[in-house]
Amino acid sequence: MENLNTVTLNTNNTLAAQIAGLAADAGQIALEAVVKNHSIAEICAVDHAGQRISGSAERAVAALINFKLADAMAAADGRHWSEVIHREVSELAKALAPVKAEFFAANKGHSNTATKWGRIRPMGYELTFPKITAPIGEGEEGEEGGEGGDSTTSRTRDEYARCVIESGKLYRMLTAPDNDAKIKGHVQGDKLVAFLEHLTAGLKALDAPLEDEDLKAFMKSVK
Repeated sequence: MENLNTVTLNTNNTLAAQIAGLAADAGQIALEAVVKNHSIAEICAVDHAGQRISGSAERAVAALINFKLADAMAAADGRHWSEVIHREVSELAKALAPVKAEFFAANKGHSNTATKWGRIRPMGYELTFPKITAPIGEGEEGEEGGEGGDSTTSRTRDEYARCVIESGKLYRMLTAPDNDAKIKGHVQGDKLVAFLEHLTAGLKALDAPLEDEDLKAFMKSVK
């Protein structure tokens, strides 16, 4: 097991610089490219050095654990390692045990190790399953979070209008430029792309336009 004291200053500074070059919300793929050839101890050394790193050394640790356990999670039908509970005896738990032990050994002497681990677990999950956001202004009129002033809701709307509007929202979300990288990096990205193909065909069957502004106007016209 690599001890923090054996990590050279040059390695620490190089890692810090690489992580600092990432965005604060860098995803799994970007973080993995930096950390996959390093040990948990090396990443923790950057964290312990007190560097003000925009990409977060803790997120880098989470990304490295995701990388190390990718095969084990795939064998567990996509279950994430952060969902393993105390004293679990599953194959995923067995795969996680040495990785977790390495993390705690790397943080030996730091009183907040358990707290750090508690922060890293949800980070790992979020990196594996990034949130895909809907386009701004997609609150539905007459429903919670919408503009109000219209009593029409998805429950009372005409069936055709409902299909256009609800399918249109999903289409606009999946084709929004801001979501492109998230979808490509999503663990279920291939399935999202396949779903989008069916969604596109469905909108065409409804005679709905696919250009964003045209679709948005069409959705409003059928409310």
